[in-house]
Amino acid sequence: MFKSRTGRSILAMAPSVVLLYAYANGPEPRHTAAPGDDKLSCTSAGCHNSFPLNVGGGNVKINFPDGQTYTPGVAQTFTIVITDAAAKVYGFQLTARLESDLANGQAGDFTAGQQQLVLCDDGDVKRNGVCRANAPIQFVEHSDPFRSNTITVTWQPPATNVGNVHLYIAANAANGDGNNTGDHIYTADYVLTPQGGGAAPTITSAASAGDFNPLAGLASGTWLEIKGSDLSTTTRSWAGGDFNGAKAPTSLDGVGVTINGVPGYVSYISPIQVNVQAPDDPTVGPGIQIQV
Repeated sequence: MFKSRTGRSILAMAPSVVLLYAYANGPEPRHTAAPGDDKLSCTSAGCHNSFPLNVGGGNVKINFPDGQTYTPGVAQTFTIVITDAAAKVYGFQLTARLESDLANGQAGDFTAGQQQLVLCDDGDVKRNGVCRANAPIQFVEHSDPFRSNTITVTWQPPATNVGNVHLYIAANAANGDGNNTGDHIYTADYVLTPQGGGAAPTITSAASAGDFNPLAGLASGTWLEIKGSDLSTTTRSWAGGDFNGAKAPTSLDGVGVTINGVPGYVSYISPIQVNVQAPDDPTVGPGIQIQV
């Protein structure tokens, strides 16, 4: 796992110089043992194959700041811990995949920290924060061997709830002799579930309800149809138990609407539509904010 991409590129020109630079950088993409990757990770022929995978008495683990969950759009820092009694230096490669496409579905975005780089699926280093559209899978890995067995990595989850996210990691517990022999390769995988299970709602339109008065616009007491996506995880209309005496509910199953900062009365919710009665508000003119 400490092979240098630079070293391989100059092999034909100066083989004696390669020994000075080899075994420094991380591997090429797809050495995490994830679906679609090299199942043997870096224990395949020509790499660190002195021992079978996950043999050596050690392991690699990832510690998560909030357990095995993620909040859409909220960055978090993982702590990788590589344990091996014989190791002197350490390396790793980590990838994040969508459960809906474990082989080719990129989940979120990695940021390279100290002694790290982020590779794209085509082997290019991620530049200006993105990979090419035809090579979206990212691999964060060491750019120099770590002397510490504890490594931190920053990951930005997708902006919306994409379901479960799978993390795959391969780690090298190396003896530090400058060769690719005598090293131990460990792998692990984890599943992160979305925190709260809900995606950020998106509003595409808000208009007077057709059954009320389609020309009324947004005015106090009018009924509005708010349409979009991920507006609710349930579908239902208000019921008698939702009322507090004669007072109509301002939320159903946790879904509420404010109009110009004032709660409206929610009568119907679904993932794609919410119906609400606009509250009393003397404000007139453009720029009224509606928030689900």
